[in-house]
Amino acid sequence: MLNDWTYRLRQLLRRDSAEADLQDELAFHLERETEKLVRAGMGPEQARREARLAAGGLAQIQEAVREQWNWGWCADLWQDARYAVRAMKQSPVFAGVAVLSLALGIGANAAIFGVLDAVLMKPLPVREPGRLVHFSRKNDDSFTYPIWEQVRDRQDVFSGVFAYGNGRFDLASGGEKKPAQGLFVSGDYFRTLGVAPLLGRTITKEDDRVGGGSANAVAVLSYAFWQRAYGGDPHIVERSIRLDGLPFQVIGVMPRGFFGVEVGQSFDVIVPVTSVTLLHPKGGELEGRSHWWLTLMGRLGDGVGMQQAAARLKALAPLVYQASLPTDIPVEFQKGFLAGRLDIAPAETGISNLRARYGRALLVLMGIVGLVLLIACVNIANLLLARASARGREIAVRLAMGAGRFRLVRQLLTESILLSLIGTACGVVLARIGGPLIVSLISEPGEAQFLDLTPDWRVVSFAVGAAILTGMLFGLAPALRATRLTTAEALKQGSRGLTERRGGWSPGRLLVMAQVALSLLLLVGAGLFAGSLRKLVKQDLGFQAEGVLLMVPDLRGGKFSSETEDLVVEDLLARARAIPGVRSASRSAETPVDGGSWQWDIRLKTPDGGRKKAHAWVNLVSPGYFQTMRTPLLRGRDVAAGDRANSPHVAILNETAAREYFPGVDPVGKFYYDEAFQQGAKEFPVQVIGLVKDAKYRTLRDAAPPTIYLPITQTPTPESEIGIFELRYEGSSAGVIAGMKEAAREADPRISLEFRSLATQVSNSLLQERLVATLAACFGLLALVLASAGLYGVVSYAAARRRNEMAIRMALGSSRGGVLGLMLRDLASLVAIGIPLGLAAAWGCARLLHTMLWGLTPGDPATMAGAAGLLSGMALVAGYLPARRAARQDPMASLREE
Repeated sequence: MLNDWTYRLRQLLRRDSAEADLQDELAFHLERETEKLVRAGMGPEQARREARLAAGGLAQIQEAVREQWNWGWCADLWQDARYAVRAMKQSPVFAGVAVLSLALGIGANAAIFGVLDAVLMKPLPVREPGRLVHFSRKNDDSFTYPIWEQVRDRQDVFSGVFAYGNGRFDLASGGEKKPAQGLFVSGDYFRTLGVAPLLGRTITKEDDRVGGGSANAVAVLSYAFWQRAYGGDPHIVERSIRLDGLPFQVIGVMPRGFFGVEVGQSFDVIVPVTSVTLLHPKGGELEGRSHWWLTLMGRLGDGVGMQQAAARLKALAPLVYQASLPTDIPVEFQKGFLAGRLDIAPAETGISNLRARYGRALLVLMGIVGLVLLIACVNIANLLLARASARGREIAVRLAMGAGRFRLVRQLLTESILLSLIGTACGVVLARIGGPLIVSLISEPGEAQFLDLTPDWRVVSFAVGAAILTGMLFGLAPALRATRLTTAEALKQGSRGLTERRGGWSPGRLLVMAQVALSLLLLVGAGLFAGSLRKLVKQDLGFQAEGVLLMVPDLRGGKFSSETEDLVVEDLLARARAIPGVRSASRSAETPVDGGSWQWDIRLKTPDGGRKKAHAWVNLVSPGYFQTMRTPLLRGRDVAAGDRANSPHVAILNETAAREYFPGVDPVGKFYYDEAFQQGAKEFPVQVIGLVKDAKYRTLRDAAPPTIYLPITQTPTPESEIGIFELRYEGSSAGVIAGMKEAAREADPRISLEFRSLATQVSNSLLQERLVATLAACFGLLALVLASAGLYGVVSYAAARRRNEMAIRMALGSSRGGVLGLMLRDLASLVAIGIPLGLAAAWGCARLLHTMLWGLTPGDPATMAGAAGLLSGMALVAGYLPARRAARQDPMASLREE
């Protein structure tokens, strides 16, 4: 056994010596056989010939012996790889086109898959993430602080539970805001997740006591914020940081890889949940039983499964909701509250709004880039088929010399896989660049999404698998086709002076049709997504977003009373209207297309004197709002300064609300009845004083809902509504911002301001549509380029193979135009078949994705015709250039070569 392994190891390490020994051994056996035949009376030459015939093919014997060495595959693989490198050097243009095509295809796939992995599949960087669960109630995952207290105190199936809420802190003390992304977390947040700080300590239960006062004012910083704001100061612990004007003691810094439990979001500062009473003294987040702001998570206890925990929570839910029942809501809502559920779901990969918003878009993009890679594979496979035909004589000679078909297939596959590996290596580099670019497309300006794009085993496996699979995919069929002929047939096809027989349904022609169909599918998809985005952008919004600056004032630093706060806000609005360049200014509770909404039910009088319920979308606005937004007032009057809390309640309806609430009559002067002003105690009459044009509310995709505009000074909430300021200006926004800062300083230096553009806000609402349209257009153009390059290469190879045929045709009297037309007709017939196939596939896919379209049907004729025309034109150009070159050859020179 030891001698056998020693022998095999020798074959691997001393290959040249082993080959020499094999040659000597074969020569020895031939010599012995020759001598034997000579002694039998045969002549030396005849004896040597008979000995060789009796031994069979020496090359086959050598190959069989090498296979018995078992280690020979390593040397064969190395030999095949070296031969593949030499073959690529002999055809650098082909190798370059193949590698570039694969790099773009695999790079795009790896980039999208990396983002998809980070959003959907990568586990949280915490201890045993598979045992984490996420709480929800029906289709919502927000909870009140009283519910959290009940769950925390009553549960007995989790080793730990915690609550957290998102927040934004102001690091400035007046002037323009310096926002920091914050988290309010309960005391067991870090212990349950099992993460330790890099410096200092984390928040504990002692830091999260109700009524703790200044003891709650502790903070933990993220690694990125620590580096960005404090330069990585190692002595940051025990220092103070000001949040919304209040001092908080820094007690720890988290490690680099920890971003929380929400994928796509990170934090700058973490504070205890109970510190919200310091930061929002009027908010009522802890006492309010209707304040839904916390997310709950937990870790399953030892030996506890999901079903057991879910059953226990089902039994606890009635007790939890009974103990936390809001008493200030109508009776019918109380019944729905008490019937609430406590559900759990696995949270190994965390929770994220990105999944709901971009999950489907990323899957669609994954399908698109998969098609791009398939087109690249079809492209290269077609070129390899043509190249294999050009290498027919080489393959024939190798078959004649005794090479087996399997051996040649393996050699050709090695060339294909080597091309794929090189393309994958380049593609991975492109993916490292493309991943952050994709993240930037789903990020709002100044608020980049945080995604951990560090490659993990899934990404690495995907890249390696893609390399091998694509190499096999585009290499196997050409390799099998090139080696399927017998030696005699191969030598005949390799003979000069013959023209190639062309079949109507040869693999090469089928691949060209598939390439055309797949490319057209992507072009139609790109056209539909781009067209949807264009229609969304160009639609009538009901307001004019350009030239409007949004300002969010923060008065918390001033510690104003409710009465003083109203006066400060009115004064600030008056100062804003006096700033040079400001044409009008207003404030409102909601700004258009910000994703939020106010909604409640109203009651309308019926003909029999009763009441019927109707749903309404509500906004609170100040005088001048419609002028600032340039929403036309159609009838009646605008909100006036005299519409105060102690005056009769009034409202302005949009056109949709007027049609639904008062069909067929003028709504101005009519009344509806509301309970919101009395907090559900009794209905209250509200008079309609005006009618305005329909305007988009929450999103650009939704039709204008039935909207009621109420005076912001008649807010139905117990606290006054500060709202968001809208400033319509001319000229530069920088001057308006500077003037607004100065006005705020004059009013009260403790006021903080945050600015953003309404046009930017509207644009940000289309991030998903812009992501899909942009990448689909890029990949559609890439598919067009790949298809054009593939068609150019196929026609070039065909022209080279049919050079003798073209020369004979022209020698027999055919014109150059006739030869050119012959080749273009051949290409046109393939395109003519591929286009209907591509249109049918595009229509079917578009029907599946019709919910992602807006304003277009899946079979939009203009998009279909445009994509088909563009592809046909590019195919004509790609085929015309090599066909024209073939038609301009000198027929006599070609015939003389034969």
